Amino acid sequence: MTNRSVATRPGLGELRTVLDALADPSTDLPWSEARQFAGRAVPLAWGELKATGAWDKLTPADRAALYWALASGHCLHTGRPPEMTDRQSTLTELVRDCAYFATHGEPHRPDRWPEAEGRYEQREAAHHQLAWLHDLRPAWRAEVFHVLDVDPCPVADPGPADWAQPSCVWDALADVQRRIGREESPTGEGGEAAQRFASLPEGWQVECLRRIGRGRQPLPTITEAAEVIDVLPRFGVALRLAPPP
Repeated sequence: MTNRSVATRPGLGELRTVLDALADPSTDLPWSEARQFAGRAVPLAWGELKATGAWDKLTPADRAALYWALASGHCLHTGRPPEMTDRQSTLTELVRDCAYFATHGEPHRPDRWPEAEGRYEQREAAHHQLAWLHDLRPAWRAEVFHVLDVDPCPVADPGPADWAQPSCVWDALADVQRRIGREESPTGEGGEAAQRFASLPEGWQVECLRRIGRGRQPLPTITEAAEVIDVLPRFGVALRLAPPP
């Protein structure tokens, strides 16, 4: 039997307690308490990554994911509560992000962070998707985003089966590749999303594709990434968007 109460570092034990409180819908946690936990979760994970030296080993995509989660947790902590229909899914996403970061600080105890299952595979898939996207001509890159906008990925199951659902970004890429092989012409749509996507740092592009593959709409996701980058200086982080291509 797994004993989650045993932690190699106190900060990770505290993080596990916070995530358990946020992840259990049966507790009917008052929003006043949930927002306090949401505000603590990512800073705890970030602190442990730095304390264990794992932060220096994170990929740019994982750093982007942590910064995104940091901004999301801050918004949950200080902003208006999400709609009741979105509240648990929003908290679940934050829990999964933090659990994934915790596995880097405690790699010998993956059993303590079951919410992270499959996340590494999602990131690696998004890396390969980005490489495929970069191999396409600009007009066809835009077409991929158009396909994803017209036929978006289904929203991932909020349960454990979420990790087993393949990203439909693969389907959009394959569809465009088939049309190229048939010597069709792109529709000319999707340019705004493609242009904004190209301005993001590469790690953020990977994280965007991962999120789009879990059911997010392309343009709002890309726009949110840019907005998160804009607010990072309040957390002592300064990043720059690339100029439009």
